[in-house]
Amino acid sequence: MRIVALLIVFAITYLSNTPHLMVSDVHTWINSSNYEQNIRFSNIFKKDSVFYASWGEVKNMEFYLHKLGHFIFYGALSTFLFWKSTNKKTIFIKVILIAGFTLTDEIHQFYVVGRSGRLVDSCFDMFSALFWFSLIFAFGKATKEPRVKKQKVASSKVKRQTVFDKLETEN
Repeated sequence: MRIVALLIVFAITYLSNTPHLMVSDVHTWINSSNYEQNIRFSNIFKKDSVFYASWGEVKNMEFYLHKLGHFIFYGALSTFLFWKSTNKKTIFIKVILIAGFTLTDEIHQFYVVGRSGRLVDSCFDMFSALFWFSLIFAFGKATKEPRVKKQKVASSKVKRQTVFDKLETEN
């Protein structure tokens, strides 16, 4: 499952690095990397930066296809990361990793020609991942270990105790 999640991370990174990507045109999915030359990292922290802008008024079919792509890819990433997760600490770490990845992915897109890295996209990506995680949790694939496993562990402890008891009685 982790390998598939890693492949999804590579796919997201590759598509984020594709200039002028249009979901509706397959020919734009494979473009050479091209980065903005006049953007500095400090531009991200300016109040009037495009990074903090909303999606704006223009919401055409391509916009919705992009958002659908984000929803599907981050949903798939969430699914393959959280499937059968049992430890709360591990789940928390995975959520932090996804949040960090969404943010760094949008910062990366900020530099790609024809792409727009935005904080609102990072929030949408995180929402997508958490939505899919909640579905996994609701259907019981990311909950505590099944009772069967707990019973096996408990019965193996009893067997160990009886073995030690036999050794003590023989000596």
